[in-house]
Amino acid sequence: MKILVSEEIADNAVGLLEGHEVSKTSYDSQDFVKELRSAEVLVVRTYTKVDKDLLKLAPNLRYVIRCGVGLENIDTKACESDNIKVLNAPGSNAESVAEHVVMFILASKRNLVNLDNHVRKGKWKPEHLGTELMGKTIGLIGFGNIGKKVAERLQGFGVKIISYEIYKDHDTAKRLGVEFVELDELIEESDAISIHVPLMKETFHMINQNSIERMKQGVIMINTARGAIIDEDALVNALESGKVSFAALDVFKDEPMDNEKLRRMENVILTPHIAGVTKESFERMCTQPIEQFLKEAVE
Repeated sequence: MKILVSEEIADNAVGLLEGHEVSKTSYDSQDFVKELRSAEVLVVRTYTKVDKDLLKLAPNLRYVIRCGVGLENIDTKACESDNIKVLNAPGSNAESVAEHVVMFILASKRNLVNLDNHVRKGKWKPEHLGTELMGKTIGLIGFGNIGKKVAERLQGFGVKIISYEIYKDHDTAKRLGVEFVELDELIEESDAISIHVPLMKETFHMINQNSIERMKQGVIMINTARGAIIDEDALVNALESGKVSFAALDVFKDEPMDNEKLRRMENVILTPHIAGVTKESFERMCTQPIEQFLKEAVE
């Protein structure tokens, strides 16, 4: 089969494609369209936009392989209409995101970044003390693959974990000591809130001025899901007023992030949409859907 790889993928994943005709041609190169016309399989990551216009240029396409979890850059309905199978790697980055979230929570509670900067500036006695995680209530908006992994990693910290989830896995929640609650209760009772739901019409600006006003004074906000789930302007205002004492954000309304107010704030940790990407997860995200493709192609 003619396979077109439009973005960098793990070496192990490339190795799996031995025996096929593979072209590694970047989505933004002059030769991309030429290679696309004869491709039967298109392997993408994040920046290749697989939409109706692209599909018109790919008359032989049978598979789109997304080396990642989300499908925001792929028009799945258009692919389905053209009988193109879309494969991705759900759950492949859950471990990495969960570790990032716990790191965010601990760094926020103990004011880690500011303490590091404090010492680097030649200072010693801190102006503000951190707080312990023990005894606090952690609210997980979403209890899917990542939410469950976060709950697993919080075991032993002596926290209460509550979660808002539509499709409730009661067995896992019971095993991990997680209590399911309504969204309003989670917003009002949590000392730290971490978001683990996809971006859709129902979750757009789920965290907004109204919901923030109902949160505890000094709440911590964690977002490693999608930026538009939080109203960024409302969050900035809450950070300025102290209603939200700290925010740790890996995703943003616009990416690359261009919010100068957030950049200047000392009570914010910012990372470049990297929570789910480690050496290990990158390999899983690339190899899992390719392995699935090879299995289907043989069958």
